[in-house]
Amino acid sequence: MATYRLGSSSAVYTPGIIAWAISGCDFPQDRDQLIGVISTTFPSVPKEAVAQLLTKVVTYTVECETVVFSVEDKPEALPRLTCRKCAAHNPLVYFAPVTVDGAGACICFDCAKARIRLDADGDLRTGVEL
Repeated sequence: MATYRLGSSSAVYTPGIIAWAISGCDFPQDRDQLIGVISTTFPSVPKEAVAQLLTKVVTYTVECETVVFSVEDKPEALPRLTCRKCAAHNPLVYFAPVTVDGAGACICFDCAKARIRLDADGDLRTGVEL
C-alpha cells in the first residue's frame, strides 16, 4: 500500500483544490481533464492514484494543510462501465435491466434524460429507444 501526502503552499490550499476536483469529477465530461490537472500539479503521485482519489475509490484525511491518502499497489478490479451514448467511463447510471446490456454498457443519467424517458416507477417508458 502506498501513502501519498499532498502539501499546501502559500499560494495553494491543497484540501480545497482536492475537494473542488472531487466535485468536478462527478461530471463525466470533466473527469479526465481534472485528473490530468491534479496529476500535473503533483507529479510525484501516479495518475492512477490521483484517479482513485478524485473518483472516491479511496478516502483521504486532512492533517493541518496536507491531504493524506493511501492506495493499493494493485487496485481491486472494478467493472468499467461506459455510457453507450456519450462514452463517459463509470458514469452515474440508471440501474435496471433495460439499461445494462450483456457487454456491460450502460446509459448515464445525463444521456437518459431520466425525467423524460422514465415512468413513475423508474422504468424506461415503452417505445423509447436509446
